[in-house]
This record gives sequence, structure tokens and C-alpha cells, in this order.
Amino acid sequence: MTKNKITKRSELKIPQESALSEKQKREIEKSVKRTIKEYGETLRLLGKE
Repeated sequence: MTKNKITKRSELKIPQESALSEKQKREIEKSVKRTIKEYGETLRLLGKE
């Protein structure tokens, strides 16, 4: 089974010029909120493993 983990942006070594636009940031935020709303309980239980 594959384990997922959160990776810090600083660990990705992304060049500064490839920073996210404000629109991309809003889209990501919207997606995260929707994911938490739909799968919050599942994510919480997985976090306990």
C-alpha cells in the first residue's frame, strides 16, 4: 500500500519564476475545501494510521 505525505514547497525545488498565479491559488484553495467537505471524515481516519 502506498503512503501519501504532504511535501513542503521548499522541498520541491521549484524555481521562483514558476510561482502560482492568484487564479491558480484560488482554484487550489477551492479544490482543497471541496475535498475536505466531501472526504473530511475519511481523511481524518487515514491521518490516524
